[in-house]
Amino acid sequence: MSEKSFIQSLVDFLFLRQRNTTQKKRNISPQEAIALQKEYMTDFCNSGQPFEMPYVEIAKQLFAPEDSVFEAAIYYLIQIALNQKEAAEPIEVILNSYVHKCKNVERQNKILSAIEMINGIKQKAI
Repeated sequence: MSEKSFIQSLVDFLFLRQRNTTQKKRNISPQEAIALQKEYMTDFCNSGQPFEMPYVEIAKQLFAPEDSVFEAAIYYLIQIALNQKEAAEPIEVILNSYVHKCKNVERQNKILSAIEMINGIKQKAI
């Protein structure tokens, strides 16, 4: 009676249940994780796809219809400008461009206050 019944096998097949649930997930070491990341970056760079700075991807989220996504994008752009002084100016350019394209006055005001914060960061760096 160690074999599964026909009905149980049919139910498993219909619901696509895992057949080998006894496999355990293996944790990897930090060195293996770093090696995987380097391999991924090498593959990505060799794929011919253009590399974009991370803040460019975040800036695309400014056009999201959800306010929470928009505000998160502003927050992260400001944090990047704080942590990477060389990114402050390109982020400011992106935000200025957004202000000119956006028709929502409330969002424009939030962007303008973010630009002011970034300008303050840039002035402290000088």
